[in-house]
Parts: sequence; C-alpha cells; structure tokens
Amino acid sequence: MTQIIIKKRRTLSLSKQLAPEPEVIKPTREELDAMEAAIKKQRYQDCKNWIYSNWPDLFDPNNVKPLSLGIDRMISAKHKEAGGFEVLGFGSVLPVKRFVGYWVNRKAYQRALAEPGAQRFNLLGEAVSLVREEDQAHALQRLEKIKARSKANKRGEKKDSNPLGDTVEDNEK
Repeated sequence: MTQIIIKKRRTLSLSKQLAPEPEVIKPTREELDAMEAAIKKQRYQDCKNWIYSNWPDLFDPNNVKPLSLGIDRMISAKHKEAGGFEVLGFGSVLPVKRFVGYWVNRKAYQRALAEPGAQRFNLLGEAVSLVREEDQAHALQRLEKIKARSKANKRGEKKDSNPLGDTVEDNEK
C-alpha cells in the first residue's frame, strides 16, 4: 500500500501594525451654534434672492405693494414646483415665512397697507382684493409704534419689547 505524506508548508507571517486613528476634534457648542447660524443666514439669503428674482415687481423695495393673504403658502407651492430643497438649497417653509415676515413688518410695507383704497396683490401681480379697514387701522397703529420706537432709540432709551415690536404693557391689555 502506498502512503501519502502531507507536509505542512511554512507560511510567512508579518506582524500587523495598526495605523494610529486620527484624532477627531469635536466642535464646541459655540462653534456649532455659529455654524448653524451661518447656514441659517445663507438659506435666508438664498430664499430672498430667489423670491426677488422670481417676483421683482411684487417685492420691489422702491414700490412696495400689499401682499395677498396667505402668500407665503403660494410661494411655498412655487418652491416645490421649482424643485424644492434639492434644487434651490433651502426649505419651503421657514425661510419663506422669515422673509415674508421681514417684508410685511417693514415701515414701507405698513405705509402701503395704510393707504386709503390700497389693494392686495397675488404672485402674478394682479390686484385680488382691497385692504380691509381693520388691516389699515392696524397698519397705522404699527406705524405709530415704529415711529415711537425710532424716537426712543434716537434719545437713547430702550424699552422691553417682544420680537413683534409690541411693548409689554400693550400685551397685557
């Protein structure tokens, strides 16, 4: 009978040297907040530029027109039609609401709203309705508050106020 002899082959083995893991530097809370603020500001600027480029007649700083009610929802719908976040680089709700909120709280917008016989305009630039008398009265009140606040700032006084510009006493009434 034949014998089969199996010999073990020698293998060359090298010791593995692990590469040192790179140090991961975690940003501080302040750095994260600063980065988030920069991103938020950039998205707001992108939104503002997109709105200015799509509706230059409606959002003309030199010729301010009262906007139709719910225009932020209409702009959000147009944002989705244009490709949304992936194409434009900003969301359809928060940046649009921030921009429209900034726009309607401006002194020039409140003046346009307070004019007798003022009409509201849609995204197509068409007049859709007259500004209600209540809205005109509210705009006049807002203008008075803006003027009072500007006079107080010139004199160096500062009042506690909320982001809407209403003083604490006005909110308690």
